[in-house]
Amino acid sequence: SVPEGTLIKWTLQCTPPIGALDVLVGGETRKADVSDDGLQATFELLAEETFKYTFHWTEKSNGFEYGDIQHIVRVVPDRNPDIELVLPTADGVGTVKKVLNILARVSDDHQLGAATLIYSLNGGEEKRKELDPLAGTTRDIRYSWPIAETIPELKPTDRLSFTIEVSDRRPPAGSHINLSATRKLAILTQEQYLTWFKNQLDAQREKIGKARDLEKRATAEVQKLKSEEKPDTKKQDEGAAPGEDNPQEEPR
Repeated sequence: SVPEGTLIKWTLQCTPPIGALDVLVGGETRKADVSDDGLQATFELLAEETFKYTFHWTEKSNGFEYGDIQHIVRVVPDRNPDIELVLPTADGVGTVKKVLNILARVSDDHQLGAATLIYSLNGGEEKRKELDPLAGTTRDIRYSWPIAETIPELKPTDRLSFTIEVSDRRPPAGSHINLSATRKLAILTQEQYLTWFKNQLDAQREKIGKARDLEKRATAEVQKLKSEEKPDTKKQDEGAAPGEDNPQEEPR
């Protein structure tokens, strides 16, 4: 099994030496390259779709001809790259001085190619910013974006949306692409941002306080249950000293 578009090269060691090797693929016959001594044969095929093939050998010394069993190459269709936008985790707010830290995890079954930041201001025309080229089949894209350097006209009340586009190296370039989730950023004034931050901080403190109160109540309940427990004691028979058995009556 090979990915779609793979160039496969066969190298065969032949004993006894051969004079020719025909490769039968579908209804076509292809000639393999045979070394002068007849001990090695090579040929190449581009795997665009699943195909079956077989060999037809011609012995070098006597010219005897032999057939072969049928072989198969299964072609796995090339899929679009996968991309997960890890950071930011959700829509957010910021000022014109915001530096947006972006983290995306990408992978492809072939080879990763290009990465592009696509953004739009206030629902307007989409613009593109090329990121560093990708390599390999798995990669983390990390990018710190000083937004105002890319969008100098950025101002409070603006709404920014953005996504990451990735492509693989399968030709033609850019024909296999995928987009990450879209995130949105509301641009606030400095005062609005401070108010938002204070509200977020108060909400976190309230959550922490509630969690602390729950923990205290749970601890108090546990202590109460422990104090109510009484250890088991063994009753002593009247008139018998601790550790001694009761005397038994003699039989009459």
